[in-house]
Amino acid sequence: MANESKIIRKTDDSAMHLIYDVVGDKAKFISDIDSYYLLNGKYVFLEFIKCAVKPFDYNPNQNWNEIQLHLNRVWEFASKAEGSLWLICYDDSKDQFNLFKVGSMDDTKAEFQSQLNQNIDEFKKWFQLLNSEVLKK
Repeated sequence: MANESKIIRKTDDSAMHLIYDVVGDKAKFISDIDSYYLLNGKYVFLEFIKCAVKPFDYNPNQNWNEIQLHLNRVWEFASKAEGSLWLICYDDSKDQFNLFKVGSMDDTKAEFQSQLNQNIDEFKKWFQLLNSEVLKK
């Protein structure tokens, strides 16, 4: 099986705005996946979470009630695809990144297999390595 990824386009955000315009309040029941990769026959899903606090001080369980509906849908999809899910937490400054690899998830919380605190250079290296693995077909 070849390595592949979802092609990220600048239109992704505008597509979500269109969905909200078309279905209105019901759009809250629609979930999208920010990024995914097929590496060596296994899917890796990435979900980016913008934080209101510094990412090193953030854990997705802190505002679980606000994000659990969407994340549970993404987790269900990732689980059915027998893939892994990483939550990438960042803020406007983009100088800190807190990466959580999800181990399990339910309606009350997420449990994590691992966590990485990274600065922008470390995150770039991590993300570019992931992308370069996809390009090794």
